[in-house]
Amino acid sequence: MPTKQTEKNAKKSASSHRFKDKLKSIFSFLRAHKWYVFAFVVAIIIVTSLAYFICRTSLAVNVIYTAQNIKVDQPVIFKLTQHIQLIDTSKITISPAIEGSWKFTQTNISENATLTFTPRKYFKENTTYKVTVHDAKRLLGQPLSLPTISFTTEKAPQLVDTGILSWKGGQAVASDTSFSVTLASENRQLRKLELRTTPAINTTMSIKDDKVFTWKPTSILPHNTDISIEVYDSKNDESLVKKTIHTAPEPSMTSPTTRGNIDQHDNIPITFGQAIDQSSANITFDLPGKGSWQNETTYVFTPENLTPNTTYRFSIAKGLRSKEGGILQNGISGSFSTIGPVTVVGMSPRGGNELSQASQTISFTFSRPVDHTSAEQRFSVSSGQIVGKAWRGNTLLVTVNNLGFQKHITATMSAGVTNASFGIPTNQAYSLSFTTEIRTVKLAVPAFRQQHRATCTAASLRMILAYRGISSDEIGLVNAMGYNPRPADTSTDPPTWDDPQTMFVGSIDGSIADWTAAGPDAPPVARAARAYGRNASYATGITSSWIAHQIHNGTPVIMFGSFRATGNVTWKTPSGATRIMNQTGHATVVIGVKGEPTSPLGFWVNDPLRGTTSYWSRGAVDANIARDPDRQAVLVY
Repeated sequence: MPTKQTEKNAKKSASSHRFKDKLKSIFSFLRAHKWYVFAFVVAIIIVTSLAYFICRTSLAVNVIYTAQNIKVDQPVIFKLTQHIQLIDTSKITISPAIEGSWKFTQTNISENATLTFTPRKYFKENTTYKVTVHDAKRLLGQPLSLPTISFTTEKAPQLVDTGILSWKGGQAVASDTSFSVTLASENRQLRKLELRTTPAINTTMSIKDDKVFTWKPTSILPHNTDISIEVYDSKNDESLVKKTIHTAPEPSMTSPTTRGNIDQHDNIPITFGQAIDQSSANITFDLPGKGSWQNETTYVFTPENLTPNTTYRFSIAKGLRSKEGGILQNGISGSFSTIGPVTVVGMSPRGGNELSQASQTISFTFSRPVDHTSAEQRFSVSSGQIVGKAWRGNTLLVTVNNLGFQKHITATMSAGVTNASFGIPTNQAYSLSFTTEIRTVKLAVPAFRQQHRATCTAASLRMILAYRGISSDEIGLVNAMGYNPRPADTSTDPPTWDDPQTMFVGSIDGSIADWTAAGPDAPPVARAARAYGRNASYATGITSSWIAHQIHNGTPVIMFGSFRATGNVTWKTPSGATRIMNQTGHATVVIGVKGEPTSPLGFWVNDPLRGTTSYWSRGAVDANIARDPDRQAVLVY
């Protein structure tokens, strides 16, 4: 009994036989009618081609192109939607005008036409160009009007936020910094970049990947300087970035380049004014030792085997950088010297005048620690009593008392003072000089003005008596001297007159110029003082030193002289003695002295002519004494 699968296979086989039979029938018909079939196919082809040709020559022609972001350095291509006969490229206009060449391309009837413009130079960026085709023909020769073509070129690339653009205004930069900007895309000559600076800086420019523009200075930038920078696009007349920066200062040493008095245990610090990039430092010394950075600004060198009284050198090579970016343009050299001979670097008092004679502290300061005993043993002073020695650091302090008034004092530190450790003893002596104070003695003698023309001696005596506690008056004192107011007898030659050695000669209101008054010499004045109860004496041939001695002893002096330099007058006394007196004879009281008795410098004098006290130099006193013929003086005790 047949199965279902057998039945299915039998049906399939029957269907296949029927399809084959139909194909055989068709091929048999075509063989029998082949020319009819050929003619039909040709007709179909002709009709189809004719229809295509009609469409290609009569339909509207459009232009396919990219309208935006046209590359400035590449040709621009316009594709037409139809096959046309020709375009007269010589009559194509482009605005704005740009030199270049047009090419019309059409290979076969099945392809659309293509119009290509290749600029001789680059298009101008971010510019809209309009193209007008004036003479075009369809395939069958009919005029063809194409639409105006408009396209816009790409914009120049902008800067990205790197390099100069990322700097802040006033930012500090290194002295060897370069200036760079980065475009967001390839430049393709869209921009012509320039670097402008104030002050002007010479640079060389490099370009990487047509994006990164770098200007490298040909030399170190000026240190510690404000620099205005501008990146300018001269092609597009556009300033892209403006900044003001400040260059780092050049590294500098704050420690001295030359040092002396280096001890065997001393280190040599080199201190800079800025934090230093230690990797850039090349510091060398011409002697063994070790150096290290104590901190960012201080390099310390520890020398070995130093020799006294020797100079060593060090150098800092150029190229040293601060962390801020300053660069040492020229190397720095310096030196240090080890301790040589001990020296005295300070002394006091030095060159002083009129210093206290009672006590002075004399000091000698040494350049370094010394052996105290060796220094004390080599100290000497020309006057005074050494009462104490002390030390303050490297300074010897010597206290000296009773140096003496008006003394020129010399203190000496002899050579040979030894150092405390490293170095060489002193090889020279040091000395200082000063002058002690001038002793001044001034007695409290009142100044009286004379009451009559010729009573200068009486007024002078009255001053001294008052100093001694005795009140008096001029008339009483004149009478005590002996007084006869008669004038000289000028009928004789020489004139005849009373004796001033024994009395007051002439009138108290007279004048020696008209022979009416001469006054007394010293003896009558001393006698009048005794008449008032005081012991008195007179002297002749006195000097200024003699007067100084009296003042120092507490005794004022009536000094005879004159109030101006004039000649003398001569007369005879009734006894026949000759007397000589200065034409302007005058008595004053010396009440004080400046200086020692042996060398007085000046005197204080009460002048009865004015009733005042004034200071006279020693020379003035000597001149006054010399104008009195007998160089007289009176002392009242």
